[in-house]
Amino acid sequence: MRKLIFAAILCITMEIGGMPVFAADPILQTDQPVSDLTIHLLQQIDIKEPETDGSGLPGQTIPGYGTDTFPLKKAVVTIQRVTYEDQDIEHYTVTGEPITQVTDADGLAVFQEVPNGRYAVKYTNLPQNVRTRIKDHFVDLPSRNADGTGWNYDVHVYPKNEAVYGSVILTKRVGDDHTTPLAGAKFRLYMQNPQGKYENEYMDAAGRKTEFVTNQAGQIAVSGLPDGSYAFIETAVSAGYAIDPTPIPFTVTRSGSVKLADGAYQPDQGTVYTVSHENYRIPEIHKGVKSVRNQHSGYAGDAVSTFVVSPTVPKDIARYTKLIVTDDVNGQDDRLRFAGLDTLNVVVSDVSLDSVVFDQADLSAYTLLKKDRDYQAAYDADSETWTVTFINADTKFLSGRDCLANKYVYIVFGCEFDTEQYRMEDILGADISNQAELIYNNSFMQEDGVLQSEIPEIHTGGITLYKYSGSLSQPLGGAEFKLSVSYEDALAGRYLKNNSGADVCAVSDVNGIIRFEGIAYGEDGVDHLTAETPYWLVETKAPPGYLLIGQPISITVDQKSHLYDTLPALQIENIPVSPLPRTGGVGLLPFYIGGTVCAMIAAGLGLYLFLQKRKGKKAIG
Repeated sequence: MRKLIFAAILCITMEIGGMPVFAADPILQTDQPVSDLTIHLLQQIDIKEPETDGSGLPGQTIPGYGTDTFPLKKAVVTIQRVTYEDQDIEHYTVTGEPITQVTDADGLAVFQEVPNGRYAVKYTNLPQNVRTRIKDHFVDLPSRNADGTGWNYDVHVYPKNEAVYGSVILTKRVGDDHTTPLAGAKFRLYMQNPQGKYENEYMDAAGRKTEFVTNQAGQIAVSGLPDGSYAFIETAVSAGYAIDPTPIPFTVTRSGSVKLADGAYQPDQGTVYTVSHENYRIPEIHKGVKSVRNQHSGYAGDAVSTFVVSPTVPKDIARYTKLIVTDDVNGQDDRLRFAGLDTLNVVVSDVSLDSVVFDQADLSAYTLLKKDRDYQAAYDADSETWTVTFINADTKFLSGRDCLANKYVYIVFGCEFDTEQYRMEDILGADISNQAELIYNNSFMQEDGVLQSEIPEIHTGGITLYKYSGSLSQPLGGAEFKLSVSYEDALAGRYLKNNSGADVCAVSDVNGIIRFEGIAYGEDGVDHLTAETPYWLVETKAPPGYLLIGQPISITVDQKSHLYDTLPALQIENIPVSPLPRTGGVGLLPFYIGGTVCAMIAAGLGLYLFLQKRKGKKAIG
C-alpha cells in the first residue's frame, strides 16, 4: 500500500521504545513555551514507496529529490491548536486561532515561535496535478527526539503528495490519404465531468484556457496534465477541409514528457499518450462550357450551348446530410436562359471525364443517374434557377450515400441566348457568363457550407458588310450571301447551317447593309475579347442587272466585326451586266456587211487560184 506521507508526522498513538512520544502535558515538562514548525511540502511524480520514515529533524534526506520528487509551491498550509485529547483529524476541539502560510518556491511553509501544543494541519490550494493529496494530520510541538530523552523544538515534516504530469501528442492527418500531415487545425481540450461529458475546458496551472493549433507536422503536444479523462475537440480546420468536432478521448494515469526534434514532437520520458485525428477535404464545384475545364466558347446564336457542372464527391460522403447543386441561370447575365430540364442529365463515372467534350455528345455512352431515384431535379421559372439534390436533411435520394464515394459526377445541361427579350445586337461580342453553386453539410457543421464554381462564358458574334455599285454613295440592295467555313467548301457550295439545318443567309437591304448575326467565333478556351474565326463569304444571288461575284471573299468574325460607324469596313462592289442593243438601231449591221464583203473577197481569190492551177496542168499535158 502506498505511503502518502514521507515525513516526521508524529501521531499521538505512535510509540517509540515502549514509551509515549508525547507527554500528557509537554508544556509543563519543557524548558521553553514555543517551538518552530517547518513544513517541507513535496510532490512526487508517480509516487513510489518511501525508503525510510521521517525523523522530524531538519536536513533529512529526501529520496528521489530532483528526479521524481519536487517542491510544491503556492500551496496554503493552515495550522490550528486543538486539545491533546483530540485523536480524530475529522473531529477535534479548537483552542486557538488558525495560522496560515503559503509554501515558497522551495515548498516551505515556516511557522516560528508557535505556542507549544497539539495542532491540526490542513493543506489547501494544491495544484490540480496532485492526484492523491496528503491527508490532514496532527503534529505536536515540541516533539520527543528519537531516543525519547529530550525535546525537539524545531520540528520538520516532509509530507508528500502524489502528482501526475501527463503528456499527450495529437497527430492530425488528411483523411483522403491517411498520411499527409495537416497544419492549422485548432482544438480545445476538455476534461470529462462526472456525467461523462466533455464540458469543462482544461485550464493550465496559471488558470488559462488554451487554443491548440497543429504545427507543420500536423501535431499538438500538451504536457503537465493531471490524471483524468480528457478529449480534444476541433474548433476550426484548415481551408479546404471539413470540420469534425467528434471528441478525441484519452485518459492520463502516468506522467511523461515530450521533446521536439526536427519539427516533430516525440516521447521523451515516462508515459506519453498519443491520439490521432483526420479531416477530409470538402467537396468542390467546377463548371465549364462543353467540358468541365473549358471556360470560354463561341456558339451560334440559335444553338443550344452545353454547360457542365462537376461537384467533387468527398471521401466521407456517407456521413453527409446535404449535397445540393444549384444554378441561377440568369443570375450572372440575364441574356442567358435555361433550355429546360429535358436537357439536364447527370453522368457518373469511375474515372475523371474532365477533358470530355459533352457538347452534342451521345450521353448513352456514359452511366447516367436516374432522376427521382438517385437525385431530384427541379426548376423555378420565377428565379430561373435549377436545382439538383443528391442529399438533403429530409430526403436521401441515393440508396446509400456512399454509393457516390470515389465517383466523378457531371451535370450536363443546355442554355440559350435569350433572343426573345434581347435583340441580337445586344448579345453580339459580349461575355455571357454563368456560375453554379454547391451547398453541403458533413453532419457536423452548424451552418451549411456554400461554394461557388468558376464563371465560364459563352459568346456569339456577327459581321456587317456594305454592298454598293459604282460608288460608295450608291448602296445596292437585294444581294444574297452565304458563309462557308473553308475556301474549299465555298467553291463546292457547302454553306454554314443554322440550328434548323438551313443555310445561314443574309441579304443586303436598301441601304446596302448585309448583317450576319449569331455566328460562332473563336476556339474553345479563348475569351470573347481576343477570339476570332475566319469565314468565306459567297454571293449566291446578285441583284437583277448585276454580275454575280465569282470568287469567295475572305472575312473574319470577332468581337467587333459587327460594329461600324458610317459604313462597314468591308465594302463589296457589284458590276452591272453590259446592256443589250435597243430594237431598230444600227446595232451590228456594219459588222455583218464587213464580214460578208471579206467572205466574198476570200471566195473570189480562192476561185482564181483554183483556175490557175488547172490551167497549168493542161499545159504540161
